[in-house]
Amino acid sequence: MANINYFALSAALGVTIGPRSRVLAGPQHYQQATLEMAALMEKRRPHFESLQEIGGSDRQYIAKVKKAFDAVREEFSPDRVVADPRLNRPFLSHCEAFGLDDDPFSLNWTLLNLRKNGELQGLKSRKSLVPGQWRYAYASELAARSIFYRFGATVDRIICHPSLVKEFDQLARSLAPGYSAFEYRWAALNIRKKGASVPSQWHLSPGKVHWSEPLAFDASNTVPEQKGIYVLNEEATALYVANTEDLHSSVQSQHSLVEVPLLEPDLWHPDPKKLFWRYVSLPEFPSVARYGLVNQLVGSLNPIFNIPRAA
Repeated sequence: MANINYFALSAALGVTIGPRSRVLAGPQHYQQATLEMAALMEKRRPHFESLQEIGGSDRQYIAKVKKAFDAVREEFSPDRVVADPRLNRPFLSHCEAFGLDDDPFSLNWTLLNLRKNGELQGLKSRKSLVPGQWRYAYASELAARSIFYRFGATVDRIICHPSLVKEFDQLARSLAPGYSAFEYRWAALNIRKKGASVPSQWHLSPGKVHWSEPLAFDASNTVPEQKGIYVLNEEATALYVANTEDLHSSVQSQHSLVEVPLLEPDLWHPDPKKLFWRYVSLPEFPSVARYGLVNQLVGSLNPIFNIPRAA
């Protein structure tokens, strides 16, 4: 901004960019023009000093985003401020108050990537503890993949984008009603991180999983009330695999899958007669081990509606 040649722009456009001087032309008036320019520079000195200190308009933009983040974060991470409507609304309001006339997606995207871009060195954040995610995480994951297939948007971009995240919330709520927008969004953001590191004594490879016999989609009453992993199939295609604290509860709660339009009907219309469950009870395995196994199964089965895990 500081390097713009306002005089050249004014000449090219045939307009005056910046304040208009009322000093008449001619050498006898140069002293008055100089005084006016000096007064203008003094008025704008704080702005120029700010640009110089921060390193340019881009650095100023980032600094204001960080300032808005610090004002509302309540010691939480940037991810939490973007995903939680209670914190995101005041964050965007502070951005506007600090002079950032930008769209919400750009502001959220900048905030979400501050840590990745090395802008938050030494920042400490308190953990966001959200219990019981296994009860609705499947809804978050299926909703996120539905939007990915239709719009090509990753989870991070969905959470940052006002209209996409609204559609995500509605889809997730249709699959698993009764939870907050923050809970759906937080589950989607954190699915990729769960089970990334599993203690060696709990490591179980996909090839050693002893799956149950196929169970008809609408005949799930016989599934045990135990911790484990389940997979939903459509004939030979794996649709979704997940970890759960209660196999019976999870399978029973997902009958609405055939009623929620995850994809366009002409692209995919689920037929309950072609769907079936398989499961494996793992009552002794801790949650981290079960999530680790799910990560491996996502890599080996390539299920349609699972968010890809990091290699």
